[in-house]
Amino acid sequence: MTYMKNDLGEKFDLVILKDVIEHIHDQKRFMKEDGKIFFGFPSWRMPYGGHQQMAKNKIAAKLPYYHILPMPVYKGMLKLFGVSKETIVDLVEIKETKISTARFEKLCKENNFNIAKRQKYFIAPIYEYKFGYKTKKLWKWVGAIPFFNDFFTFQSYYVITKK
Repeated sequence: MTYMKNDLGEKFDLVILKDVIEHIHDQKRFMKEDGKIFFGFPSWRMPYGGHQQMAKNKIAAKLPYYHILPMPVYKGMLKLFGVSKETIVDLVEIKETKISTARFEKLCKENNFNIAKRQKYFIAPIYEYKFGYKTKKLWKWVGAIPFFNDFFTFQSYYVITKK
């Protein structure tokens, strides 16, 4: 995936980025001072936060957590599973961005954004459509513990505004 700069010549009142930010290295924003951005993304350290389900190999697509291994080991496993070069490039790109909820919130703070609304899910709403699983919000006590939060937040939704 290639990052394209905003060449539209304008800024927007509302920007919606659903399952996009984890693919962008230079996470630029294109909103007006009083605008809002909606972000929806899987936490990096959740079982499939590396998007390994994109791999066509049954083991590579369903094996959880191996995307958090060191890069050479991860790439080696993808090659061993017979994942195509193009898919490996995409999966490595996602690994390089490593967007966890903690990192996202730190980026918001550093870039003078206010988190207007936040919702974390253990079972993401999209899983109802994809797999028939009932949506389950993340337990607040799990979300309050950084280590647990990163491993059990399967999807995060945020609305942010400029401070």
